[in-house]
Parts: sequence; C-alpha cells; structure tokens
Amino acid sequence: MLKIFKTYWKARKLFVFPKINVQICKWRKSGCLPVWRRGNQIKLAKHYSEYETKYDYAKLINSWWTDEGKAKHPILSKLFKHPVIQLPIWLSFYWFDWDVCWKWKWDEIRYEFNPLFSVVFFGISFNIWLSCPVRGEYFMDDHYWECILNYVYGEKPFKDIVSFTERMGKWSRHDAKDDLYHEYYTLQPEYLKEPYRSEYLEKIKEYRK
Repeated sequence: MLKIFKTYWKARKLFVFPKINVQICKWRKSGCLPVWRRGNQIKLAKHYSEYETKYDYAKLINSWWTDEGKAKHPILSKLFKHPVIQLPIWLSFYWFDWDVCWKWKWDEIRYEFNPLFSVVFFGISFNIWLSCPVRGEYFMDDHYWECILNYVYGEKPFKDIVSFTERMGKWSRHDAKDDLYHEYYTLQPEYLKEPYRSEYLEKIKEYRK
C-alpha cells in the first residue's frame, strides 16, 4: 500500500474516503512538497566529514574537499575539484511517497500537509495528493485531517461520536452578509460514514447553529 493511504486506512471505518487530486506539471511550478527544487546530486565522498558544501536555500553553490576527504580520496580529489556534483533540474529523478504530515503542538495534534505521492522525471512532476472530500465554507483540509489524526493517534481513545465531536471542539466563522460570527463543529457530518453520520445529525442539535 502507498504511504499516502497509511493514516486514512486506519480510520476508514469512520471517515469517508478523501478526494484524490492529480496534477502533471513542470516541477518548478508544482505547489506540492518538497519546497526545494534542484537536480539530483552525485556525491564522490561517502561521509560528511570528507567534504563541505555551501547552499543558497536548496541550490548547491559550491562544494570542496576537507583534509580528511583529500587523505581518503587522493585520486578523486585531484581529478574532481568538487566532491558534490549537482545535475541540472531537467535531469531530476525523484520519488516521494508521504503520509499526511502532522506534529504535536501545545499538546494538540496539528495538521501540516496533505498525503502526497509524486514522481519527478526530466523536470516534470506527476503528483497525486489526498484532500478533504467536500469543499465549502465549513469544510477544509485542516479540520478533516485533524479529525482523522485525533481518531488514529490521539491520546484519548474513541468512545462515541458525541464525545469525539466535543473533543474536536468548535470554530467560528465571520459572515460578511450579516456581520456576525457563526459557530460550527470541527467534525462535520459530511466527513463521516454511516451509521455515524446519522447518529451525529440526530444527537448534535447545535450543528451549524
């Protein structure tokens, strides 16, 4: 199984399947992770103590042999001035397969990035990522994935849909039409499979109040 489905697969009993997004574009124009863009590197030295490098963000600017590197690689260090050779981006070949990215912050699970599968070849990227299955003013990736992450990795085990909804809490959204803030639950019924969705709608009377 691809890693992009790892976390969702553990929550598949409760949550609806995420939306699958597909994109093919130049890697330089891709909005997907990783944030850096560079060609593959050929490293002539094996250990970091054998060479040093200088980067401008992610782009390799220069590399040079250390004394240890020259001693361990007397021939290579004379034949090649630079121990690290970076290929141009049009010769890029990469494979990324990442689960949803998240972290603990202030004792809470925080979503960071969507699950992503990406293949880069000759500077072209083929991307597949998973996102919130519904779109709208009350639906977003942050809430959908944080609900799943709390269900799978949260410190408190799942007991029932009501207590889990209360644990996930509420948000408020400003409506420019009436200039008021409207509360809504982080966990939306559209994220849930049956029978949990019906149970949610029946018991949570304050839904989108």
